[in-house]
Amino acid sequence: MNRIKGVEGQRPPDVDGVGATGTYGLRLEGLPGAECLLSPVAADAPLLRVEQVVGVGTILDCVLWNDRAQFRLLEAEATALEISRTPLVARFTVKQSFNDQALVHPYLALAAATISHWAGTDAFHAGAFVKDGGAWALLGDKGLGKSSTLAHLASRGVDVLTDDLLIVDDGKVLAGPNSIDLRAGAAAHLGIGEYLGVVGARERWRVVTAPSAPRTPLSGWIFLSWGDEVGLRPVSASRRLALLLANPALGLPRTQPKRLLELAALPGWELHRPQRWEVMNEVLAALDQLDNHC
Repeated sequence: MNRIKGVEGQRPPDVDGVGATGTYGLRLEGLPGAECLLSPVAADAPLLRVEQVVGVGTILDCVLWNDRAQFRLLEAEATALEISRTPLVARFTVKQSFNDQALVHPYLALAAATISHWAGTDAFHAGAFVKDGGAWALLGDKGLGKSSTLAHLASRGVDVLTDDLLIVDDGKVLAGPNSIDLRAGAAAHLGIGEYLGVVGARERWRVVTAPSAPRTPLSGWIFLSWGDEVGLRPVSASRRLALLLANPALGLPRTQPKRLLELAALPGWELHRPQRWEVMNEVLAALDQLDNHC
């Protein structure tokens, strides 16, 4: 498939009290070529140094301790990730050097989720977008169209906070990288996305979005599913809790179960729609009516 030209947003956030750039609530060091994927963060945000070492990793398992972590990576290009807590350093072992943008997304998500666990915040496998000043989290299993839905929203000027990793700190969503990675079908349908080749475990077409505010209050949850028609239906609190438990960024016990109950108490909706591109305008119209359903 031919390379499809990407798009860049034009909405710099109006944020006070920030003095650096980064992602997932972290200042980043060691990735000078990734500035276009970073958003403002607080000047006193934790500093994460990112390094890469060319070689063959010797790590054979995945273990997380209180002061460090190690992960065996199964992708062809990267073989290991080691993270230290003090100071914060993420060291990737790669078969050949990556460009900085590839390290920020998708590879940095695992390090950010680990740091979130140490910090006692909540991390989910989810995306998020902004509506009326609040963040709506978008959850769905692989193949349910999470990234393509976010890309459609971004193409309409909606602020997309994160594509794949959702970190919630004190009820607020931390902005992730300014990018959405699409599969071939979504990129072709939308006519956007720069072809990156295989990054991680699959081919990617990248859409670069505008920087987001560092922290956005979480308004609620949207769970994706397929159905015969487009619509929103409420999800019970018990079902919301079960779905949140089923979508952790790391498969570890929750350190703050009471806080998870508080997150599950936020409004939750199932967005069901046919598996056809032609209904996407109806999907966006349904999402635009979220406040009317709450």
